[in-house]
Amino acid sequence: MAGTYKTEHVRLVVPDLDAALGFYEDAFGLARVAREDEWVYLGCGYDENYDLAVREGSPGVEHVAVRVADADALPAYEERLDDADVPWRRTDGAEPGQERGLRLTLPSGLPLELVSVADKSYKHYYETALPGRGGLAPLDLNHHNFHSPDVERDAKLLRDVLDFKASAVIRDWQQGAFLRRGDRHHDVAIFSHAEGPDDRASHHHTGFTVSSVDHMVKLLDRVNDHGIDIEFGIGRHFGGDNVFAYFKAPDGHRIELVTEMTELDDDTPIEYVDDVERAVSAWHGGNLDIPESWLSGSGLAE
Repeated sequence: MAGTYKTEHVRLVVPDLDAALGFYEDAFGLARVAREDEWVYLGCGYDENYDLAVREGSPGVEHVAVRVADADALPAYEERLDDADVPWRRTDGAEPGQERGLRLTLPSGLPLELVSVADKSYKHYYETALPGRGGLAPLDLNHHNFHSPDVERDAKLLRDVLDFKASAVIRDWQQGAFLRRGDRHHDVAIFSHAEGPDDRASHHHTGFTVSSVDHMVKLLDRVNDHGIDIEFGIGRHFGGDNVFAYFKAPDGHRIELVTEMTELDDDTPIEYVDDVERAVSAWHGGNLDIPESWLSGSGLAE
């Protein structure tokens, strides 16, 4: 499959940089990749690429990124974006380990980046590439999830212009969509705003992969030991089939721990789901009592 094939990184603005680093490094186990200007770049440690970056300021997501398998395809995407009247700019070499990049803005305002990276090495999960990785740290970034005032508009731009494939659609594109570029069920998920007339996107959560339910439980124990309550889970999503657990980091941004996400063939047809409750849980038959706090996002960075 041409184009992008994996979730690459997220940059978050946090209210207290020292507190955020204390959590992401000490509790969550991420390793520091670099510090450039105001940004601190952190990775899961199995390659030299960064997975999450933070800087201090008014909280929000600054951009999310997916990796490009063939950087030579970027000019074709630029032409498609121009035809669709979607703003974009090049970000070649702007971040640690990044070779080429194309930053665009979805209609809802979400900044999305297509990037190629220098370290494309095969990962050996019995050895680490970066010093400082905690033993319970997640294995890798898994997916991005955000709220949009117009799910269909954002999702179909990803599908029709950037070659994402729709894995599942909730209530005929009105409540949500899961989109993929590789074989995992989703690299980007989009949900409608739970309530209110919001006209811009909002960051809902960043998903990280753990190796097993046992790994998830141990990491949750460590997070809880650092004073963080588990917001939602453990459960199993219907959309993606993965086991999940959610919590909010001290900076206010939500993290999902993910294991056992299903894989799909390139030509797997779209699955249509009746409502959000059914998509969220495979174990409750559409009668799930979703926590009120889980319906909110953490906004976009100014």
